[in-house]
Amino acid sequence: MANIVIKKKVSFDFLGSEYKEGYLILKSIPLRDFDEFLVKAEEIKEDGRESIKFMLAKLEELFLEGKWPNDKGELEDINKEDLGDLDGETLNKIFGR
Repeated sequence: MANIVIKKKVSFDFLGSEYKEGYLILKSIPLRDFDEFLVKAEEIKEDGRESIKFMLAKLEELFLEGKWPNDKGELEDINKEDLGDLDGETLNKIFGR
């Protein structure tokens, strides 16, 4: 059986020109998991704290690789533990894409 992984690249260009080279590569949510994902998202959508925790956990689960521009303009590797350093607005944007 094939291990189908569809990768999505999300650019940080929405943060401004100094971030345009940065990106994340994430696995798409498999169709078999999508219904469960929607049910959970609906359950917690009114609780901001739980929503953020859920989105961060899901992003960490789907994370494959990423790059972040440092202060010198060089790209550094991102690991899934780094995702917790993002702000809520950025997390929402990434999650929405």
